[in-house]
Amino acid sequence: MLQSINEDISSLQERPVIDLMQTLSKILALNSRGDVNREANELLKRVHSVVSDMAVENADLVDTTFIMDYLVSIRFLSKKRLPRDKTEAFVEMSRSKFQEEST
Repeated sequence: MLQSINEDISSLQERPVIDLMQTLSKILALNSRGDVNREANELLKRVHSVVSDMAVENADLVDTTFIMDYLVSIRFLSKKRLPRDKTEAFVEMSRSKFQEEST
């Protein structure tokens, strides 16, 4: 299953992305056997990178509900699990988006 998802991450819609991130987080929290944990961690990093890059590039199209749901889905992940630069870029895009909407 992990390999089929990995084939074209960028084609996933918003709700499946949230569901996938929550599922991967749960897999990692269970400390599954080595191969499953390793694959889940790698997929988590790739999905986060794609989501962050796409959100930053298309900030005007990103829904604030998605931003909030996505941030909630990654809140319990160790900072070591996610690429820091991608996380910071996503958070900065989020701040800008919320500031725009509040003015």
